Order: sequence, then structure tokens, then C-alpha cells
Amino acid sequence: MSSVTRVDQGELPVFDLAELLHVSVRGDALMCLMAKHPCGTLAICIDEEMPVLHTLDPATVQPYSGEAFPTIGSFSNGLDQIPIISVSQLVLEQEV
Repeated sequence: MSSVTRVDQGELPVFDLAELLHVSVRGDALMCLMAKHPCGTLAICIDEEMPVLHTLDPATVQPYSGEAFPTIGSFSNGLDQIPIISVSQLVLEQEV
């Protein structure tokens, strides 16, 4: 967790996914993506430019060969293998 953010009358922890992926969040007006987690709702800091969301056919999901972070599989986007990150496992691993 890198910080907290206020939502309505409560506070949510902010998970620094960029640090785990060894990238930087870009922009001056950063956004937070709300994610459900077994321990409760959390926020993930993202770039100010809205990322593109993809709908995948479950039949196209393949195993992911990398081990840098927990995934539930991957999909191909041209020549790139894009990991599908498991947010619930990410946060649990960071707490250990």
C-alpha cells in the first residue's frame, strides 16, 4: 500500500501496482481504479489517460509463463503476451 484516498465518508488503501510492475504512473491528474478484494475494496493508482478495457473470450486465455507477479493467465495481443493480473493475490503477497 502506498497511500490512502477518501471516498464518500470512508478511506480506501491505494495499492501501488506501478511499482510492482517497475513502471511509473504518468500524468499530473492521476486516477484511482476501485477493485474488490477479499479483504475489502481498494484503489489502484492509474494514469490520467483512461486505459482501454478489453473483453476476452474465455477460450483465448492461456497460461502465463512469467513469475514476476501472480496472474490468472494471459492473452495474446499481436506478438505480445499480456498477463492477466490477479488483484486479490497481488495484495496478499505484498502483505507477507
